[in-house]
Amino acid sequence: MRGCDITSIDWSVHHRGEVMLASYHMPSSSSSSSSSTSTGIGSTAISSIAPNATPSSSLLPKSKSEITTADGLNIIWNLTMPNRPEHILTCGSPLLESKFHPTEGNLVVGACYSGQVVVWDVRSGRLPVQRSSLNLLGGGSGRGGGGGGGHVHPVVGMEVLGGG
Repeated sequence: MRGCDITSIDWSVHHRGEVMLASYHMPSSSSSSSSSTSTGIGSTAISSIAPNATPSSSLLPKSKSEITTADGLNIIWNLTMPNRPEHILTCGSPLLESKFHPTEGNLVVGACYSGQVVVWDVRSGRLPVQRSSLNLLGGGSGRGGGGGGGHVHPVVGMEVLGGG
């Protein structure tokens, strides 16, 4: 994708090497100015992945602000259909790493610059179905540090463990 940084790539163990996940960081400067793209679809992300500047209806955002305000973007690519993404997942914070869940094939877990950890279910749409607390006060997470909950600093790496 033009104008975006790839922050991580992961392969699905559930689809025999055919499905990959790429997380992108959409800098705020490009996403805020993308509302008037030449394709008229309201998103730099969509216009840069849509073949021949004619996106299918499945690629269009449900609302104009859904993707144009998203700094983080996950795209699931299926190698059997390389001309368009299989799923587009958005997040309000830049994604530093994303991974498929090792035992639940429909779940994707993301680590955000905001300190949040987010979970998408590809069956539920583009927005996360679960997210950790956002710690705005910086007052310690854990060990009696003031109870803001969530991480204070960006989550720069993660490993998703399977099991109960």
